[in-house]
Amino acid sequence: MYLCGWLANEVMNEVKESILKEVLNKPIPYFDNPETSPSACVSRIISHAHNCYACLDHRAIRFVWFIAGTIFSLLLAFPFVWELGLLGLGITILLTIFSLHFVNSAHAAHSEKSKMDKSGEFAVEIVEHIRSIKLLAVEGYFETKFADYLKISECYENKIGLLSSFNFAITQSYVFACDMLLFFVGTLLIYHGRYTPDKIFLAFNGAQMSAWGVMYFSPWFPEIIRGSASANQLFTLFESGKKSEEENLKKPEIQGSVQVEDLTFAYPATPHRDVCKHFSLNIPKAHSIALVGASGCGKSTIIAMLERFYAPKSGKISIDHTDIAEIDVNHLRGNIAVVGQEPVLFNASIRENITMGLENVTIEEVQQACKVANAANFIENFALGYDTPVGDGGGFLSGGQKQRIAIARAVIRKPKILLLDEATSALDTQSEEIVQKALRSATTGITSIIVAHRLSTVQHCDTIYYVSQGSVAESGTHTELIALNCKYARLVAAQSLT
Repeated sequence: MYLCGWLANEVMNEVKESILKEVLNKPIPYFDNPETSPSACVSRIISHAHNCYACLDHRAIRFVWFIAGTIFSLLLAFPFVWELGLLGLGITILLTIFSLHFVNSAHAAHSEKSKMDKSGEFAVEIVEHIRSIKLLAVEGYFETKFADYLKISECYENKIGLLSSFNFAITQSYVFACDMLLFFVGTLLIYHGRYTPDKIFLAFNGAQMSAWGVMYFSPWFPEIIRGSASANQLFTLFESGKKSEEENLKKPEIQGSVQVEDLTFAYPATPHRDVCKHFSLNIPKAHSIALVGASGCGKSTIIAMLERFYAPKSGKISIDHTDIAEIDVNHLRGNIAVVGQEPVLFNASIRENITMGLENVTIEEVQQACKVANAANFIENFALGYDTPVGDGGGFLSGGQKQRIAIARAVIRKPKILLLDEATSALDTQSEEIVQKALRSATTGITSIIVAHRLSTVQHCDTIYYVSQGSVAESGTHTELIALNCKYARLVAAQSLT
């Protein structure tokens, strides 16, 4: 039993590692599907991984033992009284047919429950957004909705329980029905003088032991079924016949120039609505450009496509005149750094958050990156300095502090291209000024693409592109666009800038 448990743990640890590796290497569009959203994947892994142990530990070994014991017992009956052996075999086959029917029905119910039961992923979403829920004081709403999801799950559980009960009742009755028939047929055979009582007795024991084997194992049937259904759900996370998209791709030395040529794109969830339409721009090496315009016009989409999260419908994005589809994605992302509106910090120290994924980084390099990001002063004022934990999601730090640590994380990677997607939109004026100073320092000599609604943050850019309905409507410096007195100028006037 110990070896079975050890083997089950080893196999499941390997499976969990493989699942995590598979999920981490999924393309971003995979998570846009509600059935494979991040919360759905987490729920599937948590709820199903534990059930799979039933297919690997002592229960699986017991299944093999009892099957082997049943066959061996029947074989013992045939040499003594073949009629009793044949009778035992027939009853066993009949029982197997009934059991397989119940097993298949229960397995189908488990699979259907896994598809329809959204309670797990809903619970993950509740925990992820617990602050917002408490702020809105809508705990009761979520409790009611969660209870509704549980009712859906309860219907399937009741069906599975009913099928398991029928299966249990039949398998437990089987041994007594088998004994009755064997006694009856054995008595007739002795009465007619076909066999002596001792042979009948030996054959009877062989056929009877096969019945007892089935009865003893039947309580494990529901767990084996549940484990099998859970394993099927986990295996859906693996792509069958998956092709390696990164084989034999280029790893050129990236300088930093970017070309977007006649790009058209629609998100997989809304394929008929083009977010970008014949979008084109050219960014020389070490230039700073800004993308401005109304929400939903395609600014952040260009950022996502430059990171190769999505592929265009037509057109292409090139870096140094090499199509990014031909560049190894890890090599590409290793030369690009991103600072978003809400920087993601992990529950680790400041130093770990800055150097995450990098090896052999000295504390001097971390300090220098923090100085560039204008973060060194407040970090060194902490009692633990760079070893200060940031809390879950950076909860121990202010918005401006988190943003500057994110900038330091970008700077220390020495990227050739820096992407700033609404990096200061959530900050107050004082914090924005500090972060803007850090950004100007960080983007010196680096190709930078800035997405912003606050135009005060982009006036210093070499070129500003006004994006409207998925394409470039105007481009030029801040002064040139003001002189043009069109869409950008009106946007500036609306924000009271000069």
